[in-house]
Amino acid sequence: MVTAAVPPDNFAFPAVLKAAAGLNDLNLGKQIHAHVFKFGHASSSAVAVSNSLVNMYGKCGDLDAARHVFDGISDPDHVSWNSMIAATCRFEEWELSLQLFRLMLSENVDPTSFTLVSVAHACSNLRDGVRLGKQVHAYALRNGDWGTFTNNALFTLTK
Repeated sequence: MVTAAVPPDNFAFPAVLKAAAGLNDLNLGKQIHAHVFKFGHASSSAVAVSNSLVNMYGKCGDLDAARHVFDGISDPDHVSWNSMIAATCRFEEWELSLQLFRLMLSENVDPTSFTLVSVAHACSNLRDGVRLGKQVHAYALRNGDWGTFTNNALFTLTK
């Protein structure tokens, strides 16, 4: 697109960032991030692009960059939170995962089934995880999340 003088938009960047994440190519992801700035899509209102950046950095091994981008999102949605919580789980930052989950709830963002799977995974790796996992289970039941993925993740607490 760039060589054809067609400027990328906020739909193109998530697609190429997903490809960079799939390749686990941090350098390519950083180059794309530079283009995000160059073409004016780095504002906090471009949440789809920011979410893709958080996801890419999280999958490519740069948790600090993922957190930096996440912290720059003025109004993170559930995809933003899920991407950041999943990234912390990928790096086995279990306590940080739960801190982010608590912060998500305090910001009145409803967790999705994906969120609860990540949080259950974090709980299963903590010393006091069964107790915390029971709280996640109770939350899921109170909020009608009877999904297979959430239930399967909760089973890991009994390992």
